[in-house]
Amino acid sequence: MTNEVAKAILGKLEKTNYSTGGLGTIDLSEYSNVDEVKAALEELKALNDYKEVKFDLNEGEMKLSVYNPEEDIDAFEARNPSRQSCGGYNN
Repeated sequence: MTNEVAKAILGKLEKTNYSTGGLGTIDLSEYSNVDEVKAALEELKALNDYKEVKFDLNEGEMKLSVYNPEEDIDAFEARNPSRQSCGGYNN
C-alpha cells in the first residue's frame, strides 16, 4: 500500500465498532482533500480483505460509512437460524 491516507484509514477500519448489521462510521474530517481520500478508498477496495466491504463517503462532512459483511451478525443469523451446534455428534 503506497498511499499514506489509505494506511491511516486502514488503521481506523481495524478499530471501528460495527453495529450488529455490519455498519460502521469513520470520521475523516482531518483530511481536506476529497480526491486524496477517494484515491485511498480505491486502494483499499483492491485489497483482498476489503473486496466485499462497501464504502460511502459523505464529502461534505468527511464521514465514511462502512458496510462490512463479515461484521453483519444480523444477516448471519437470518441465513443460519438454527441454534444447534454445527457438525458435532449429539446424544
